[in-house]
Amino acid sequence: MIEITADCESGFLKIYPVIPEIIDELQFVYKHWDYTGGMAPSPDGKRRFFKKQKKLVLEIKQLFLDQDDGSVITHNGLGARVMDALDRLEVPYRYSKIGDWVKPTLTSSVIHDLDHKQVDAVCNLLAQGEYGGAMVDFCTGTGKTRIIAALIKAFKGARIVVATYNVSVVRRLHEGLPEFVSSEGIEVGICHGGIKDIKNVTVCTFGTIDYLSPETVDVLIVDECHTTTGDGVSNNLLKFVKAIRYGLSGTISDRFDGKERILEATFGPIVSRFSDQEAEEAGRVCPLKVYFLSVPDGPMLDGCTSEYRIRHGIWRNKKRNQLVKDVVDKTPEDQQVLVFVTTLEHLNYLVKDFLPDFEVCHGQLSNKERLAIEERFNSGEAKRIISTDCLSTGVDPKQLMVMIDASTIKGEAAMVQKRGRVRRWAPGKTHGILVNFMDEWCDPLHAKAKKRFKEHENRGDQMFLGSKAEEIDFVKV
Repeated sequence: MIEITADCESGFLKIYPVIPEIIDELQFVYKHWDYTGGMAPSPDGKRRFFKKQKKLVLEIKQLFLDQDDGSVITHNGLGARVMDALDRLEVPYRYSKIGDWVKPTLTSSVIHDLDHKQVDAVCNLLAQGEYGGAMVDFCTGTGKTRIIAALIKAFKGARIVVATYNVSVVRRLHEGLPEFVSSEGIEVGICHGGIKDIKNVTVCTFGTIDYLSPETVDVLIVDECHTTTGDGVSNNLLKFVKAIRYGLSGTISDRFDGKERILEATFGPIVSRFSDQEAEEAGRVCPLKVYFLSVPDGPMLDGCTSEYRIRHGIWRNKKRNQLVKDVVDKTPEDQQVLVFVTTLEHLNYLVKDFLPDFEVCHGQLSNKERLAIEERFNSGEAKRIISTDCLSTGVDPKQLMVMIDASTIKGEAAMVQKRGRVRRWAPGKTHGILVNFMDEWCDPLHAKAKKRFKEHENRGDQMFLGSKAEEIDFVKV
């Protein structure tokens, strides 16, 4: 008989005795790049730069500590994984716990106005509280704010922190949550920058969490929890060992290199999913038509570094940037279009020579300026906008019809967040338009484009390969 003991005070799980199969469940292969390099001349011979060489390194990461008595100690969030493994192996075990946890109250008001998927998610989350918490994987536009509100109502009277990585998302949650919880007498405060309005429910950024005492938090709810896999943030969250921890995101299932196990150690298992296809079939989000425009010609960049290739092949590529303008020119004037770039350099280049009438949003604007453009963007008043990642999360632009990704997206999680902006449902909106580029003229950039194409295809988007701007099926409202 294997003894599994959860300590609600320490947040750890003790397993005794240990069998090899459990060790396999509590470790993973972590992949990362090992960089080396030195100074090398640029292609034009006029300057020198640091040339990186990278090698893929595989490391075994362990999520447990060996004890002298033959047991192991691991995170209580991994309890479900351990017990599932023992059930599969038909190995008997006994589960017990030390201490107590804040118990929720499931009333009719908690699940009021939730659809069946959201009710299922809330009930499954609350059922896992005894084991430290749990996660839900709901795509953008499926009502994660309502789920957070339901959790708050279920723990009425508890000290609750709702955390996320982005100030824009903090503002959205602070504005949206009172709509669902104020009738219960629950006040929602905010804490970021110079603003400190602490209530029994407080919305804050990860940076603010550094200054919170673990003793002051009963329940920790993390929105966009996929952003917490870095060592710094995940360690800060794990200090709240006495708190029940819930994670919500639309990109948990897209984690790679074993990082989903870090998430599971922090929050617990994924207990409910709502995929893009399910949300589309349920009419919660709009279908997406994705056009990868053909770019057969470009500058000669063979043998250049990746940085040089992206700067001159993407950001300063006149033919490619002209295609961005061509799509904008063909978009109906009364429809909202958003151009995404990854750098301020590319933004300035496009605005200067191709999109002079566009409003801009980037990280160097003041909070007041960014808030103003976000409000104009969400309301649909601003029709032509170019932005860095500032507008990839924390905004709800229901009238956005066309999104152009003018740069190369880094990672599938970023792609999912950005495509979610144009999938918001609105009356008369039959589909969203997303425009990308194939970059056939450059083998490395073409390989990245094919990967992006595959990621969209896997998401169930309607794909159009090698299109021209005049072939785009713009929404007719």
